[in-house]
Amino acid sequence: MKALKNFIFKRCMACLFMVPLFCLGLFVGSAGAENITWNGVGDAGNTGALNDDPSTGPGKQSLYPTSPSDNTVTVNGDVPGVVYGGVDYVSSGGTAATSSGNSVTFNGGDIGSGGSSGGVYGGYTHSDSGGATASGNTATLGVNAGEVHGEVYGGSAVSNSGVAKADGNTTSVGGGQTLNSVIGGYARSEFGTGTNTANDNSLTVSGGDIGGDVHGGFVDSTTGNSTASGNQVFISGGNIGDSDPARQTGNVFGSWANSQSGMSTVGDSKVTIGGGNIKYSVYGARARSANDSAVASGISVSIYGGDIGSRVFGAEAYTGEGSTSGAATATGISVGINGVSIGGRVDGGYAYSYYGTATTGDIDLTVSNSNVSGAIYGGYANSYQGSGAATASGVKMTVQGGIVGGNTYGGYARSYSGTSTVGDIDLTVSDSNVSGLIYGGYANSYRGTEAATTSGVKMTVQGGTVGGDTYGGYAYSYGGTATTGGVDLTVSGSDISGSIYGGYANSYDGSVVSNHNVTITDKDANGNVIGPSTLRGSIYGGYATAYIAGSPAEATGNTVSLSGSLIFDSNSRIYGGYTIAGGTPFGDAVTGNSLITKSEGHKYSLAGIANFENYDFTVTSADVNTGPIFTVTDQVLLSGKNVTLRMDDNSQPMRVGDVVTMFSHTDGVPTYTINTRMSHSGLLDYSVDDYFGSEGLDSFNVTIRAAKSTPETVILGHGQLAGLQMVNAASNLATKIPALYNLAANSRCAGADWQTGRPVAFAGVEGGRFRWNAGGDSSLALNHLSLLAGLGWKVDDLLLAAYFESGWGSYDSQLSGRTYADDQNANYIGGGLRARYDLGAFYGEAGFHAGEVKADFNTYLQNGSYHSTYDFASAYVGADLALGYRVLVGNSELDLSAAYLWNRVNGERGRSGTSVFRFGSSDSQRVKAGGRWLYNGFDQVAPYAGAYFEYEFDAKSVARFGDYNLRGASMRGGSGIGQIGLRFKSQDCRFTVDIGLEGSVGQRRGTGGQAVFSYSF
Repeated sequence: MKALKNFIFKRCMACLFMVPLFCLGLFVGSAGAENITWNGVGDAGNTGALNDDPSTGPGKQSLYPTSPSDNTVTVNGDVPGVVYGGVDYVSSGGTAATSSGNSVTFNGGDIGSGGSSGGVYGGYTHSDSGGATASGNTATLGVNAGEVHGEVYGGSAVSNSGVAKADGNTTSVGGGQTLNSVIGGYARSEFGTGTNTANDNSLTVSGGDIGGDVHGGFVDSTTGNSTASGNQVFISGGNIGDSDPARQTGNVFGSWANSQSGMSTVGDSKVTIGGGNIKYSVYGARARSANDSAVASGISVSIYGGDIGSRVFGAEAYTGEGSTSGAATATGISVGINGVSIGGRVDGGYAYSYYGTATTGDIDLTVSNSNVSGAIYGGYANSYQGSGAATASGVKMTVQGGIVGGNTYGGYARSYSGTSTVGDIDLTVSDSNVSGLIYGGYANSYRGTEAATTSGVKMTVQGGTVGGDTYGGYAYSYGGTATTGGVDLTVSGSDISGSIYGGYANSYDGSVVSNHNVTITDKDANGNVIGPSTLRGSIYGGYATAYIAGSPAEATGNTVSLSGSLIFDSNSRIYGGYTIAGGTPFGDAVTGNSLITKSEGHKYSLAGIANFENYDFTVTSADVNTGPIFTVTDQVLLSGKNVTLRMDDNSQPMRVGDVVTMFSHTDGVPTYTINTRMSHSGLLDYSVDDYFGSEGLDSFNVTIRAAKSTPETVILGHGQLAGLQMVNAASNLATKIPALYNLAANSRCAGADWQTGRPVAFAGVEGGRFRWNAGGDSSLALNHLSLLAGLGWKVDDLLLAAYFESGWGSYDSQLSGRTYADDQNANYIGGGLRARYDLGAFYGEAGFHAGEVKADFNTYLQNGSYHSTYDFASAYVGADLALGYRVLVGNSELDLSAAYLWNRVNGERGRSGTSVFRFGSSDSQRVKAGGRWLYNGFDQVAPYAGAYFEYEFDAKSVARFGDYNLRGASMRGGSGIGQIGLRFKSQDCRFTVDIGLEGSVGQRRGTGGQAVFSYSF
């Protein structure tokens, strides 16, 4: 206990001594901060602030406070040397130098007026062998600032052999003139081995003239690593750059990390330019290392105003020749350019490695309504020497409007003697004038024996003009294999001066070009017509060349699709594939290549069509009886080819005798599929005759010989029939209401006239699951629940009733054991009237009801090729008439009856693909005959059993498509029905309940049940 008291006492005494010392420290620190307002050399009040410059010594008078931190300096007049907000200069020893929290504002005057170089530093530190840190400093040049004969730095940290850090500094230029660079934060270490940083600095330029470059953050190291991250540059006005072309100043850098021997890294930097005149280039970030790796990532550039004199880089990663394995990586870059003029080229991401790997990826580049004098690259990866791999992937690039003076590349990868790979490219060029060529992806293995591969390219050229060739994928390998594959290239409404290549591969030893899709159309991505595409060259699905004779060259599995209005040059040709080895045609240029055409009534004239294995024509009404779709100078070789003809969904069905001519000039007999089946929206199959023109093997035509609906169309009527059976279920339930209060003579009720003139309330519910054969090996199964409620009156032997009815259900549709429509909905709502008259043992019944029935239908025809759907909503009406005879035998009653029941639902329309078919009305006509035995030997419970035969004469659904009836569905046929149940009644017979089960076999098969209630008031 004593030890604890001593411990507490010592700690309390220590606190008593520490508090004054801490307060003294605060006082001393506060006293060190200075506020200086400088109005010129003649300002006697601040003469002491002008001293020998700490970096040069006597002979240069500079302005700075004595404290290195937390100062405020305002300059309104001339300064012979440099202005420092705070300076900490350690010329020898290992002491660290720190300057933070300073602010310099330059409002007017001439800095460097003494004839020596000037400059403005928010905070400046220098240490010979210790660390140097400049943080949280600010340098501001006001709107009316004068001239600075030097640089402007928010914060500058320089160390000879320690770590330099310039973090969180800010520079703002609103006016005046600066002869050299302007930097938010600058850090430099000569011989230190640590990581030097220039992070989270900011630079804003809204006016003035800057003679040098501008940097958000700049870090430079000889032997250590360099990191610049989180820096930002905002430019809205002013002029950046010297007019002297020898200096090549006027560059904008969001972040720049440079190292001779260490690694350079830039990240999370942002450049925003809304105005101003920039003499040379804009870099979102630059990472350079002469002997190690360089990484640039997380960079954002937005340019929406001003003029750029040279180039724009989203980010550049560069490694020099001092390292044999230094990797250059530029990823995670976003660049948006809108409405500006750029004097050079644009690179979304640029990675250059002298010997090592070069990689670009995850790039989003948009250039809109701009004039770009040079080329545009989404991602550019260049391994300049050695065997390093080059990879450009993950690029989304859009060029919208404006002018491009050079080529356009979605992704470009070049390796001197290593592999080059380009993939995952999404390039869109719309409404632009491109003077050069367009490449979705370009892979170049310049020397050596490594492969060059371009794949996974989606490319769209919409509107505008292209001055040269257009390539979806391009691959070149000096001594390895060149491969392109998986390219989707779409050209719509454009004027192309050169040729179009889905893929182009070029190699000494072997080239493979496969699985490309080339689409030429006059529509945009939404199907809107934007104008004809004009093609002055040829179209190649794939083009493969090998320099050595006999080497593999393959261009297979390519598809060329043509639609709408297209204008070809008289010398244009269309090739599925084209292969050359050793300067002569060699290799497979045919296998799997397909030409797909949907001309929509437009006619095409060109020199030739070759190297397709498959021809697939989608015919519209405008192509029927109107002459050849293709008029060609050369013969189209059809020997061994497959030709398929199909009708467009939106076209009217063809008639027997109609003729479609595909080619005007052919040779050879095709192995065609059209003689067995030509489908129209999955609804019709055409039988055709093919023939060639009368002058030998000339035009190729097909003539419609017959047309019939496809077998699957039988299921289209199932939705309408499901609605019809729901209405039939409503009729079945309504016929069971009168029997509840038509009691036999020995019913043992109190009072013989208890019902006369009294209203009777009744309600019923019936449900079940039944399946019908519906024609053509199809069947329909319906789950339903029907409800009914109403009021009736009985006067003597006449019963009158009015009621409300509704029902819900679901159904499935099957054909040849396959389910086409599963769990589809059906429902109805309506009302009705019933009457019954008893004449001794005989009676007659009649009923009428009407309402609306709905049914959904949703399926796919021809293995998913056509989506067929409709929402059936139709009025229904129905009536029934029955005659019966009751035989009383002791305590039993035998009720014999025969009935006719009729229901009708009106027609509707549906779609298969985009083709519209229409239903006529559908009727159900049933007769039902049989009897029911009821035992009344108990006071309040009467069991019963019944047997009936029902025959459906109609229940057909027929749809029409054009002039053709589609295959109809029908539920015609007979069914046997059995019933068992119990009838309960109260002692006075006012309340009755009928609960029964029902089963049926034959055409209608399944089970159900009902519960019906009545109450007499």
